[in-house]
Amino acid sequence: MMIFLKRLVLTVWLGTIWCVGYLAAPVLFENLDDSALAGMLAGKMFAAVAWVSLVAGPAMAALTINTSTRSKRRSLKLLCIAGVMACMTAVHWWLRPMMDAARLPDGSPGEDFLLIHGASAVVYLVASLLGLVLLWPGKVGWGTRKEA
Repeated sequence: MMIFLKRLVLTVWLGTIWCVGYLAAPVLFENLDDSALAGMLAGKMFAAVAWVSLVAGPAMAALTINTSTRSKRRSLKLLCIAGVMACMTAVHWWLRPMMDAARLPDGSPGEDFLLIHGASAVVYLVASLLGLVLLWPGKVGWGTRKEA
């Protein structure tokens, strides 16, 4: 049952991160004529991702500790969990306020907005790649042959 919960939490967590960041937000900007509205809606979705991360990260860490024996692999997974959480919280509570502050009074992007937005995208990508490490299977039988 614990393994099922671990897989469920990981699926919801990474699915949320990837669907919002790489599917929903780009679709909004491509299909809405008002980029300010698209940005506002994307921001609300990214806020939801941050809150999901605050719940799923500690749950994933606890489940990993309870279902794994102490090993380098478990340590790597816990480090990746912490990394994904750190990235998601940094994007929402550090970089997003900086992006908001970089907007001009009329709501259009200011001089530093694109630089901060780019940094945010890189941090989001790092979180996504750390999520791939969490998904990587523990034992893969490819290429393991016993020599005669």
